[in-house]
Amino acid sequence: MTNNRRYHDTVNSFILKLSSEKALSPITSKCYRGDIESFFKFVSTEFEEVLCDHLIVNVKNIKLWMRHLKLSGMTNSSVARHISSIKSFARFLRNEVIITSKQTEKKYNEQFTNKAKITNNDFTNNTRTNNNYIETKQNILNSELNIKTEKSIKFIQELNNISKIKAPKFERPLPKGFNNNMIMKIASCIDEMHKDKWQAKRDFAAIMLMYCCGLRISETLSISTNNIIDDFKFIKVKGKGNKERIIPLIKIVADSIIDYIKICPFPVTLSNSIFVGSRGGKQNPGTLQRTIRKIRITLELSESLVPHAFRHSFATQLLSNGADIRSIQELLGHSNLSTTQIYTKVDTKRLSKYHKTFHPRGN
Repeated sequence: MTNNRRYHDTVNSFILKLSSEKALSPITSKCYRGDIESFFKFVSTEFEEVLCDHLIVNVKNIKLWMRHLKLSGMTNSSVARHISSIKSFARFLRNEVIITSKQTEKKYNEQFTNKAKITNNDFTNNTRTNNNYIETKQNILNSELNIKTEKSIKFIQELNNISKIKAPKFERPLPKGFNNNMIMKIASCIDEMHKDKWQAKRDFAAIMLMYCCGLRISETLSISTNNIIDDFKFIKVKGKGNKERIIPLIKIVADSIIDYIKICPFPVTLSNSIFVGSRGGKQNPGTLQRTIRKIRITLELSESLVPHAFRHSFATQLLSNGADIRSIQELLGHSNLSTTQIYTKVDTKRLSKYHKTFHPRGN
C-alpha cells in the first residue's frame, strides 16, 4: 500500500490543494489524510484492489467501509467525519478527471492534425489514398478518445453519486462547563503541579486565556506579544482558516500574562509564542493537557475537564448572563451561527422567562 507512488501523489495533491484553499491546520490536514488512508487500506485488504486504480473510490466500497467502521465500534460522529473526508477526496478526483479529459481530447485533436499534415505531404499525388488514410486514422483516434471519454463520464457519474451518501446522524456532545468558583480551585491547584514557579504561572495564564477569552488550546499557545494590543487591553487571535478576531483582555488575564512574562527564564520575543516549554521552544499542547489531566485527578473532577471545556464555559456563561448569540459567535470565531447555537447550552429557564416577559401573549 505505502509503496504505491501514484496513490501517494494523488493524496498529497489533494491535501495540498485542500490545505491551501481552506487554510487547514496541520492537525486537520493529518485527520483528512488518516481518513482517506483508512478507506484505501480497507479496500486493499478486503478486496486486494490495486491502489493506483481510482475507480475503487465508488459508492459500493464507501458504504462497505462505513459499515466496517461502525462494526469496529467507531462513534457515529467519527464515522461522519470519515465520510466527509472521502467525499471531499471524491470531489477532488472529479475535478481532476474533468481536467484530464479536456487535456486528452486536446492531445488527440493535435495528434490527428499532425497526422493529417504528414499524410498530405506523403500522398500529394494520390488524393483518394490520402483521404482514405486520413479517415482511417481519424476513426482510430476517435474510437480511442470515445473509449477514454466514456470511462471518464462513468467515473464522474460515480463520483457525483458519492456526494449523495448519507452519513450517520449523531448528536454533538457538549463538554460540561464549570463556574468561576471551580476555576479558582483549578488555579490554586496548578502550583502543586509544577516545581518551577514560572511554569505554574505559564499554565495559569494559558487557562485564563481559554476560560476568559474563549480561545482554543492551539490559539492560546500561538499567542505572541505581537498579538497583544493597546497595552494589554485587547488580543488579536488567528483562528481556523487563518481568520482573525479581536478579543478584549480583562484585568485578571492581562495580569496573569504579565506575571508569567516577568519570571519566565527565557526571552519572550515579539514574533514567537509567549508560552514556552522547559527548553525555551514553543510549548507543546501535550504539556498543558497533562497538567489539566493531573488537576482533574487531584480534584476528583469528571473527565469532561479538558482544555476545550474552558472555551465552552466561556460561551455558556456569557449566554446565561444575557450576551447575545451573535456577539458570542464573533468572540468564538465561528463562521456559522448554527455552530455557536450547537456549541452553547441555552439556559431554558432564562429563555422561558424572556418569552413570558416580552411576548404579547406571554402573561
